[in-house]
Amino acid sequence: MVARAGLYHLQSDYRHAMPLFEKAFQIRPPDSLNAYKAAAVYALDSNTEKAFRHLHLALKSGWREAGALTDDPYFRYLRVVDSAKWREIMDSATLLE
Repeated sequence: MVARAGLYHLQSDYRHAMPLFEKAFQIRPPDSLNAYKAAAVYALDSNTEKAFRHLHLALKSGWREAGALTDDPYFRYLRVVDSAKWREIMDSATLLE
């Protein structure tokens, strides 16, 4: 399911990717990379609540790439729409590096 969700993501079909990520995560909690990918899909779909939730999960699961967060165009929307929450994510990611 995660692989299919990734394919939908590459095709910019976020509406089909999101339910597949959710179903897959009900079966097995995501690792840091898959939580990060899900966060990206939600951010691209302008779903800030779920995007931030999955970014927190990615960090909790071991994501340690603060630099990737800074430059990732998938999260441009989050950086603009909620800069306070974005700073929290960046602070957490930087502390974990």
